[in-house]
Amino acid sequence: MRKFLPLLICVLALSACKDDIVQNSSNKESAYVRVMKTGELRCAYVTYSPFYYENLKSGEPTGIVYDITEEVGKRLGIKIVWSEEVTFQTMYEGLKQGRYDSYCGGSWALAERALQALSTEPLFYSVMYAYVRKDDDRFDSNINAANNSEVKISTIDGEMTDIIAKKSFSKATKVSHPNISDISVVLNDLKTGKSDITFVEVAVAESFLKENQDSIKRVKTSKPIRLFPTVYHFADGENTMLNAFNIAIREIVLDGTLDEIIDEYEEYPNSFIRPFIPYGVSE
Repeated sequence: MRKFLPLLICVLALSACKDDIVQNSSNKESAYVRVMKTGELRCAYVTYSPFYYENLKSGEPTGIVYDITEEVGKRLGIKIVWSEEVTFQTMYEGLKQGRYDSYCGGSWALAERALQALSTEPLFYSVMYAYVRKDDDRFDSNINAANNSEVKISTIDGEMTDIIAKKSFSKATKVSHPNISDISVVLNDLKTGKSDITFVEVAVAESFLKENQDSIKRVKTSKPIRLFPTVYHFADGENTMLNAFNIAIREIVLDGTLDEIIDEYEEYPNSFIRPFIPYGVSE
């Protein structure tokens, strides 16, 4: 009997440790459990027009992703609470800490972000092009010519301008801005001559041109510099909430609601690419 006593003690100790681990993990309430109890989903967001921004007259939030999210909430029978403004660099940390249940401001699904959080199906696709000053033709025939130390690229830390610059134009000189900066700052750099090139969405560039006519132009390339699926994010393990959002998104796409929402905000044609609907209609 004595020879088995140490083994028995080890088994009991391991069992106690296992129970503690299970108890500690269960102490953290999942987003699904909390949402089912309260009927509310806490959403983080980044102020980024036309995804999510405040109406200048009313002060109320608005935007493509804001409206889609509110529609998702209605279909799921839950209230959307826009609880915390974050940055593209800090949004995942808040999910891991449980400060909010989802990042609902619209984010681009990237491989380097895939291990940080779960991503839903695409709401739509965002198109990005390269832009330069109105009198700069250097990159029209060869965009790769911008990958040169003599070329200055305007970027925002952690934002897509920064990611594209690092991946595709690593030799260029960066003119960087803090991650809390408004996206218009990179276009203003072009206008004032602080930089030579940057990368933004069609809607962002056209909105800037509306207030700063003949200041910048799109580089004449045959295709966008990037095409990204716009998604929501949930913390690891929140598969039930992810599935619920995916089903609601699919409904909104298939019944035409998504088109109606995008049409309301798409001031400039082809700013956003709609998801493919898998059927054909014959006369």
